[in-house]
Amino acid sequence: MTNKDSISYRIFHSTFILGSAHLFVIFFNLLKNKTAAFLLGSEGIGMIALLSSVIDLVKSFSSLGIDQSGIREMGCSQKNKLSTIAIIKKWTLLSSVFGAFICIFFSKTLSRFAFGNDENYLYIMLLSIPIFISILTSARLTIIKGLGFYKKVALYNSISALASLILSSSLYFLLGFKGIVLSLILSSAASYIISAISYQQCVDNSSKPSSSPSLKDGWQMIKLGLFTVFSSISYSAALFIARSFINSKDSLSAIGVFQASFTITIMYSALILQSLSTEYFPRLSSVSYSNRKMSYYVNKQLSSLAVMALPLLSIMMLLSPFVIRILYSIEFSDSVQLLQMHLFGALLRIFSIPMAYILLVEKRGATYMFTEISWGVVYFISMYLLWPHFGLSSTAIAYILSYIYYFIVVAVSTRITSQFRISLKALKRIIFSLLFLLSSMLAMMFFNKEIISIIF
Repeated sequence: MTNKDSISYRIFHSTFILGSAHLFVIFFNLLKNKTAAFLLGSEGIGMIALLSSVIDLVKSFSSLGIDQSGIREMGCSQKNKLSTIAIIKKWTLLSSVFGAFICIFFSKTLSRFAFGNDENYLYIMLLSIPIFISILTSARLTIIKGLGFYKKVALYNSISALASLILSSSLYFLLGFKGIVLSLILSSAASYIISAISYQQCVDNSSKPSSSPSLKDGWQMIKLGLFTVFSSISYSAALFIARSFINSKDSLSAIGVFQASFTITIMYSALILQSLSTEYFPRLSSVSYSNRKMSYYVNKQLSSLAVMALPLLSIMMLLSPFVIRILYSIEFSDSVQLLQMHLFGALLRIFSIPMAYILLVEKRGATYMFTEISWGVVYFISMYLLWPHFGLSSTAIAYILSYIYYFIVVAVSTRITSQFRISLKALKRIIFSLLFLLSSMLAMMFFNKEIISIIF
């Protein structure tokens, strides 16, 4: 097998393995949510959602972006991986303590933020345990990803989701509402144990770095990580503002229609995107010393993504009315058209991310953050300007327009900073994929009324 063939095989194989694992994760999470809804009711689901949002919020601030920048450092450090692992561990231990500290000492503030009062501050204080554990877990996964063991990552994702399903369902059944916080603690502990086992299989703990690195040695990694944190926050802020805007212009039910289509789009596109952060990013980081090799890897990834993403998104485009009907109810029939447009935007996003990773690999954190923040600005402005003409559909149209902008600005930025140019082969596949999916979207939208009237 030639080097070119081996790279193509690795791309397809990693996407298949990680995508399949993600399907299991989705299935187990759906079962867990169904169990929670049956045993705890809507109030229980609301409590779980609020506590989970607190965990995600605190983790996003306190993890310092090591889960992204750490992968980059692991990929780039060909000869000093043991030192890089030691640095990641030290900074992660510090960030996990920082996260627990935030949860304990700002428990009343976080309780008011999540619940509107400080009556549940004890629950928030207890969340310091899963936050501490989950940040340590993410460090082990970062190291495993950086070493290229994507099969271990896929196995971890599936087993930890299954463990969370079993533990949570059992505790909901035995303890009811009182089991919610305990389920979050034990699920995080189970995930840590699973990650520790995977880590032991990938890393030789008997080997030590020649010299003990200090926290100062990881400062460049933290600086890049902070840029990714701010970028992630800007993405979440853009979606939050969008939901608030929809609520001000329409109603809560309109937010539900928007959220239904958007959630399916994100979950489905993750089947492909999982492999980018787990397998592609460390592989790209390993050739960061050569613009020519990076260009080759990115173009290879773009060409492969066109082959994989088009049939998957086309199938979902075709089945979108059935998917909405199965997962939701007749009240969500308007989500069908939004989903179809969101899927087209998702294809643009899939083609943009491999290029955006060049900026992270080359430590162009400020440029990367600019592209992410400017995406959010374009997304909201487009939605605001289009709303008087298209109503709720403007949210999906804005999503498409914002990723057209994002694709262009990322391509231009990487051209300036890294002399990256999309190859003719990759460009032809990208154009064909976009035109084919655009035609499919327009055809489906033309027949939507007839199909919806039959199905709904």
